[in-house]
Amino acid sequence: MSHLYHYKNGKIKKVGNSQSSFNNGVTYDPFNKLIFLAQSTDSNVRVFKYKDNGEIKFIRDIYFGYKMDNVIFDVKTRILSVGIMGLGGYGGLAEIYPDKNFEVKIPFYDIIELNLSSAMKINDKILIALPWAKYLLFCE
Repeated sequence: MSHLYHYKNGKIKKVGNSQSSFNNGVTYDPFNKLIFLAQSTDSNVRVFKYKDNGEIKFIRDIYFGYKMDNVIFDVKTRILSVGIMGLGGYGGLAEIYPDKNFEVKIPFYDIIELNLSSAMKINDKILIALPWAKYLLFCE
């Protein structure tokens, strides 16, 4: 099992359990003070609330049904992007909208056959890193 730790003033404090043995990406939403933790083997994103005193409280899990690789929060669009992989090695990008009750959309899926990938959205452009290829997939 993995754990979450808080580092402040030269001290490390265990603040919670992630409940997974394979965490693969963490990002922060500064507007809602949320920490998102991608859990690849569990096919979910675990959401924690960060408080100013350093306390971290588990809020909920967002289950995808897909393996995932990495998460990134875009502060401009306020969208959390997650690289996903489904059956048959196909994958793409999932989006989570924290401001809309964590609504999930999967706008780019079955784009190309790939293994677990890292994906992110910058404005309206999608970048997907393919681990076994020597290029980035750039979607407009």
